[in-house]
Amino acid sequence: MAFDTIGNSTFPRVITWATADQLALAKTGIADVLAMDATYGILSCSMPVVQVVAKTATENLLLLVQAVVFNEQVETYRTLVQHILELVGITQVKTLFTDADSALIKAISEIPDVKHHLCTFHKRMDIRSAVGVVARDKKQASVIEKLVDCGLIQAADGDTDLNVIFVDLCVQAFNKDEAESD
Repeated sequence: MAFDTIGNSTFPRVITWATADQLALAKTGIADVLAMDATYGILSCSMPVVQVVAKTATENLLLLVQAVVFNEQVETYRTLVQHILELVGITQVKTLFTDADSALIKAISEIPDVKHHLCTFHKRMDIRSAVGVVARDKKQASVIEKLVDCGLIQAADGDTDLNVIFVDLCVQAFNKDEAESD
């Protein structure tokens, strides 16, 4: 187990746990596509709680592993990912969906044969941020956000600059269409 120290206190970098049922389920081979996300503000110590779920072939989400992380540094996430792979079987995991946390993405990139993707929710949030930068008015922003919510506009994985450029092109297309109809 890896530890970090603050002052005179030493803490485990990562605490992971799973029930016997969760471990048995993971060992069945169901854990080839995992999603990870952190929840903040639920512990008095202010450490994030990370949940790892598997997505089944029938689109069900099954909680496999829970963890508390000491901080959100690359080394901490590297330790967390190693724990998860040990729990669910390192050869089983093929894809991990996460938010855009750069430290977590870096830790995942170091795992051979495991692909990282930004989850749909966070992609949509990236586009919504880009809309605020380039939309001409609230009505235009609302139309683009509805297209995003319906999945008709999709974001690039973790590349905010590309998302801003793409949304800017959408805005230009809307403006051109409005000008031609006047």
